Amino acid sequence: MAASKSPRARLLHMRDEIEGVATIVLGLSFVQYQDSYMHRRAVERAVQIVSEAAKAFAAGFARQIP
Repeated sequence: MAASKSPRARLLHMRDEIEGVATIVLGLSFVQYQDSYMHRRAVERAVQIVSEAAKAFAAGFARQIP
């Protein structure tokens, strides 16, 4: 999926990923999370997506400052 340049879209994307992580780990103990490769990878990927969106979001603001 192509990244949107809309700041609102980037924020909504970050929110959706964070909410997804909350759903993924709901009901898991930390030990269960540690023992689950699938859950760890899903959370790791969501964090990467949030990080990339936040970086692009900040870069968009930086370009607006002379």
